[in-house]
Amino acid sequence: MLQKVKEELQRMDGNGIIERVTQPTDWCAPMVPVLKKSTGKARICVDLKRLNEAVKREQYILPTIDEITEIHSMPPVGSSRYRCTQTAVSSLPSLRHLADSTSSGYRSE
Repeated sequence: MLQKVKEELQRMDGNGIIERVTQPTDWCAPMVPVLKKSTGKARICVDLKRLNEAVKREQYILPTIDEITEIHSMPPVGSSRYRCTQTAVSSLPSLRHLADSTSSGYRSE
């Protein structure tokens, strides 16, 4: 299995999928090699459990019913005559724009 893993790492390095790191890094996740049943070749996986625990996530606090009611009962701003509210369901199509972004890891399709 070790030889198959080395061959797969060389193939991935040659194709620019991975690159060798020669200096200390802030993070290094453990590699988990698995043999493919169909071909017997090595498949390189990465165990990101510890990285997921260390990721800082933004906290989004949902508004209370009272806060939502207060917002919707406010008078129009300036000369505006209409107010539009959009639910999470109706905004889902806009997530496709995130999928096309090079700075996003989200895929909607």
